[in-house]
Amino acid sequence: MIVIDASVALAWYFKDEADDFSRSSAARVLAETAIVPPVFASEVANSLHFATNRGRITDRDVREAVDRLSKLPIRIDANRLALHDELQLARTHDLTVYDASYLALARRLRLPLLTRDADLKRAVIAEKLA
Repeated sequence: MIVIDASVALAWYFKDEADDFSRSSAARVLAETAIVPPVFASEVANSLHFATNRGRITDRDVREAVDRLSKLPIRIDANRLALHDELQLARTHDLTVYDASYLALARRLRLPLLTRDADLKRAVIAEKLA
């Protein structure tokens, strides 16, 4: 099992972000199953919404992305609030609380975290997570 953030999932659906990392992360999700914090769905939906408004993708692309994403082995971890952990990690690593929620989940479950976000990558390294 791995933790992914919204930046990883979104790269699967934007042609200009298709690269080796996006392909390998998709393969890992299929092979290992991903777990995400509850904010994942809102972050993905918000990004798709703004991508449509900016003409980056079409409404049809969004519907297809949502349909495909909903069929992937991605679990939402809603077992507990981790506000203390998220706030502490956000402050320690100068992250948004949204990004810190992925880091808190990976740290709590001792799982690797895949991200395309440079600040979150630095925090993953600082926390000695894979």
